[in-house]
Amino acid sequence: LSLNNYPMSMFQAMTHRLTAIESTIVLQTFASLHQRCKYRILLALTAGAVLLCYSFTVSAQIQFGPAATPKKGEVLVRELNSLNENFLNKQRQTAEDLVRFKLGRQLHQNQGDLKVMQSAIDRGHLDDADKETLQAFGAAMGDVFVSAHKNLNWKVYEDDLGASHAVCLDQTKHCIFPMTLISRRMEKGLKPNTTKIFNEILATFKPYFPKLPYSREQ
Repeated sequence: LSLNNYPMSMFQAMTHRLTAIESTIVLQTFASLHQRCKYRILLALTAGAVLLCYSFTVSAQIQFGPAATPKKGEVLVRELNSLNENFLNKQRQTAEDLVRFKLGRQLHQNQGDLKVMQSAIDRGHLDDADKETLQAFGAAMGDVFVSAHKNLNWKVYEDDLGASHAVCLDQTKHCIFPMTLISRRMEKGLKPNTTKIFNEILATFKPYFPKLPYSREQ
């Protein structure tokens, strides 16, 4: 059959009807796709949030190991495990690499490191450093505290807010949190005095150090 056999008005009506039907199908298809996409986007966002939460949990466990979940107001101080040791060694290496590259010096985990760190600060080598590098210098400072007294050692300090690497007095909950000693000051635009910080903090711990027999301080 030829279209010429149909009156023009009939052809136009059929065309219009087909167009309307096709439009309806397109709209229905689009609505269906939109609904599917909406659910898929929601599912993707939910999965992303779960994955992000999981990554933070894994990251925390990589640094500290499984959480002990202290009760509210409770403080736990425990020994380092292999994960903690690896994390601190990585921090030490970061600080060591910077002073070696920028200053041609080394860190020896004793009070002489205070001058090396101060030199790096005064020369501006930490001005643009990221948080991880600044905290690496905090870890190096923690090693200096450990070298200063045999009863100061690296521990993991845990409370209901989380876990932190700390230098603590043995058999007590008196702790120093060296990781942020440098970073929190430099992030505020300050130039920390490493020797002053060290001496002031050590002085606050002096009353808690075990007294030697027949010591003048006993």
